[in-house]
Amino acid sequence: MNINRVSLTLPRELLEKSDKIAKEKMEDRSTVMRELLNLGIREYMLNKSLYLYMEKKISLGKASEIANVSVWKFLDVLKDKKMPLHYDLEDIKREIDNIVNEWYSYDKIAKKRYWNNKKISILPTKATNENGNIKIGDILVSSSKKGYAMSDENKKLTINNKLIVGITLMPCSKQECIINVQH
Repeated sequence: MNINRVSLTLPRELLEKSDKIAKEKMEDRSTVMRELLNLGIREYMLNKSLYLYMEKKISLGKASEIANVSVWKFLDVLKDKKMPLHYDLEDIKREIDNIVNEWYSYDKIAKKRYWNNKKISILPTKATNENGNIKIGDILVSSSKKGYAMSDENKKLTINNKLIVGITLMPCSKQECIINVQH
């Protein structure tokens, strides 16, 4: 850290308080003044980011960046100060798009891949937990619900003339969901 010398004028009361803190911490005045100034700047930046966020001038991510804290820490500060979280429908759509894009960045929908010299594709598939929760790697077979697949967890359904849909690449513990399946 590059340190520069600065001269400033302080009210006697602030100087006495900082000297008292220095004595308590057994540190020199300069060290304590730097720490106090650093604390003050961090507090200022946090308050500035809170103000801009509450005025809806910046996003949650930008506010946490200005405050130099994680998004989770910024959320804690909002909660502690009983400030509302600004998260509207557009934010939710953007978040879902980010999640989907992140997931599909590995394999775009319907993008063909080659594995062991066999052509395979990875596609989103409607699934139901009719035969139990779906785990990654389960074989999916057609279910009694039209247009849906279900887990063949016990490997017994494949011999009962059920159509094999593919192998799951995502888990599903809900009643119905859309998951990526390797076909």
